[in-house]
Amino acid sequence: MTQTRHADRGSSFRILGLTDEEELVYRELLKRRSATRAQLCTALVLSPEDADRVFASLENKGFVSWTTGQEPRLLASPPGSAVEVLALQVERELQQARVAAAHLSTQWSAGTHDRRADELVEIITGRDAMGRRFESMMKSMTQEILGFVACPIMVAENINVDLNIEALRRGIRSRCIYELAVLDTPGVPEMVARCEAAGEQARVISKLPSKMVLIDRNTALLPVNVDVDGVEPSAALVHAPLTDSLVSLFEELWRRAIPVHLSEEESAAVDEAVSHSPSATDRRMMSLLVAGLSDESVAHYLGISRRTLQRRLTRLMRNAKVDTRLQLVWRATSEGWLERAPGQGRHRSASRARLS
Repeated sequence: MTQTRHADRGSSFRILGLTDEEELVYRELLKRRSATRAQLCTALVLSPEDADRVFASLENKGFVSWTTGQEPRLLASPPGSAVEVLALQVERELQQARVAAAHLSTQWSAGTHDRRADELVEIITGRDAMGRRFESMMKSMTQEILGFVACPIMVAENINVDLNIEALRRGIRSRCIYELAVLDTPGVPEMVARCEAAGEQARVISKLPSKMVLIDRNTALLPVNVDVDGVEPSAALVHAPLTDSLVSLFEELWRRAIPVHLSEEESAAVDEAVSHSPSATDRRMMSLLVAGLSDESVAHYLGISRRTLQRRLTRLMRNAKVDTRLQLVWRATSEGWLERAPGQGRHRSASRARLS
């Protein structure tokens, strides 16, 4: 078929296996209801070879049929029934593919604990290779992501936020622990705010052992070295069952870490339990200060100016009848004014209020 007679757009039924040529012939035949081989070849500038190939394919797919007689004519099948037959066939094939994928997943899961020792850890070298593997992990996970975000922060990590938010929108659970120094890095507070707005649970701790991304508790990506002095960065891809220890480490640090923000439910619970206590914003402010954040960082998180932050602290010290921040911390701890992590007691001791 000459290129001048091709449709400008792709086949509307390509998903059903119909080519552009086949749809063009079928549409022409629908207008005519029926036509001889010669009529269609002339109208569509079809060569005899192209005509035989396209007509045979359409007949095999149920879109056309031949009449009998001295001069056979090609008849168009009703579009609704022809498309429905192919659609049902595609659905059957998709279901077979799903069943096969489920079977392969079962085999894969059964084999994860039978890996040889040298298969439990892979080393990935190069920023591009690490990025591709990370993107693949993020798009294939089905349950949750656990993360450590530690210094130094690289530009690429800000790009990874989009993948995290996309996963959250798919219903993936996300918990992330941020190293204290990270929160003073320009752009990071906005990054954390975006993720929290999308549903991520975020906590802060004084120091993390490493960066880490842990997917579905069976695959973890940890940096081996960063891109320094011309040395390509590399990362270790750790598979189950070695990830069991990493999950335990995450849960222990999560228990020790302090929430970056207080949820509405927790605010309501504390407001009900503690009379004459500071507002939720005041409690959040004090918790972040106890965690070690600078006044500037806390003000940025709360969306207030540094001057407003200092006025709030002055008012709290006056109401608590104390003269210094240290005295305010002790008073806030004893009164249960500091934020708490879910599952912990409402009133935290001074040592538990501080980050490990």
